[in-house]
Amino acid sequence: MPYDSLAAPHAAPPVTDADPVLAAVLRGTPGRAADAAALEAAEAWASREDIPPAEALDALLAWVERHPAAERIQLLAVRVLERVVGRKEAVEAWRGLLERFPASQDAFLVVLRWTYRMEGRAQAAAVIARRFPAAPTQPADMLLLARALEEIGEAALADAAFARLSDAHPAYELGWLMRAQSEERRGRPWRAQEVLLSGLAAVG
Repeated sequence: MPYDSLAAPHAAPPVTDADPVLAAVLRGTPGRAADAAALEAAEAWASREDIPPAEALDALLAWVERHPAAERIQLLAVRVLERVVGRKEAVEAWRGLLERFPASQDAFLVVLRWTYRMEGRAQAAAVIARRFPAAPTQPADMLLLARALEEIGEAALADAAFARLSDAHPAYELGWLMRAQSEERRGRPWRAQEVLLSGLAAVG
């Protein structure tokens, strides 16, 4: 099944209680860039374990309002939202994050996994088609495509994508590592070892 042959997936979700991060974005003041101090504060709130996640979420939503264009702060807020309500209830927030930041790998993979789980392979392939309307050439994007194809059970297409990555960017260490992990997940540790040895030889 070609990954680029299906219709586009969901449109942006409406503002509902299911997406408090989007609501915070819309309440925010446009144009306020997040400086290093703001990002550090948001990271600190997201990592706190001494308070209930709901309290951390409230703090992060306030930071989203202050800096509504800051992708990292929104990502942290969605992750904490998931801790509060569970992944199923946080899916709309992940979809919203992906709509606002189409290049977000974290949001893309979460949305892809959930779409595959709830709607099936065809709709999941549509998510991939939207993210990759043309074959990627940068190593990080090529790796993301390979991982995405594996996520929806397209093992042969994933293998081909990993091979294209290795051929085009043999010095890209993460590509070899992720390919080896893929082989491990498929129950082929001997093949994972072969991939790692090939990667060592290629990277030098």
